[in-house]
Amino acid sequence: MAGREASMDVPQIRKHTPTLMKHLKRFDACFPRKNTIAFRPIDVFSQLSDLAEKSVEPIAINTGVSVRPLQERLSQHCWD
Repeated sequence: MAGREASMDVPQIRKHTPTLMKHLKRFDACFPRKNTIAFRPIDVFSQLSDLAEKSVEPIAINTGVSVRPLQERLSQHCWD
């Protein structure tokens, strides 16, 4: 599938949610702030989704989360 993006629809993502959440839990110690941990599934599931745009605003609208906390989280943390 070279050159083709793989994405999942909502039912596929929901099917794999328990496995993804178990895997993400392994990284809790890397994120000492609870709000960062809380948004991590949103980040992962949004990147796996078929959203046309994967920036903060479309992700917030699609997940029903306020835009502001997502923006603050991205702007207040150092990402390597």
